[in-house]
Parts: sequence; C-alpha cells; structure tokens
Amino acid sequence: MFMNKNKLLTFAKSIKDFRLNRKKLHPVENIVFITILAVICNAQDWEEVEDFGNSRKEFFAKYLDL
Repeated sequence: MFMNKNKLLTFAKSIKDFRLNRKKLHPVENIVFITILAVICNAQDWEEVEDFGNSRKEFFAKYLDL
C-alpha cells in the first residue's frame, strides 16, 4: 500500500537532525522525502537520488521548502 504524501512528509519532519548547523545545505525532511520517493522509483545510489530530485524540482516545490 502506497503511503500518503502528507504522512510521508510528516514522518520526514519528525526525524531528528543531528548534523552540525554549519554543514546543513538542505533540511533533513527534504532529504528523507526525496530519497524515499527516489528509492521507490528504483534509484540505486546517491547519484541517482540526486538526479531524481533535480529532474522533479517543480513537483517537490509543491511540498517542500526548496
């Protein structure tokens, strides 16, 4: 069963971010949300996750603070 995008985003926002503030380029919820969707769409490595996110910026801009 496919997870509702609002539930997925709520889950992504609930993850505690332990990174140092000066090293944060992107909010953790953006990384988690995009990564989960990329893996569902068969992304095999981080380069494919990045390509997936970059190729769908308009879609992600509807749900994430890019």
